[in-house]
Amino acid sequence: MTSNIQITVLYFAQVREATKVKKETLEISKNTSVTDLLSLIRTRYPELRNVSDFNTSVNYKLVNSDVILRDKDEVALLPPVSGG
Repeated sequence: MTSNIQITVLYFAQVREATKVKKETLEISKNTSVTDLLSLIRTRYPELRNVSDFNTSVNYKLVNSDVILRDKDEVALLPPVSGG
């Protein structure tokens, strides 16, 4: 039995500009939180230090950073939502 899962990460707006990536599939450990994933992504893409803020959604729902990711989740890194 494997201890890894696969997720898809989608990058939007300033995050996409910083990473130069639209979408990628990552293999991560089970019990990885959104915080852990963001740390991994920031390590992979140091240019993200210039992006001050973004929201994270998992399977089309905005989530807190303590959410644990599951196999086949789709994670999107989005610009902050603004209203008018």
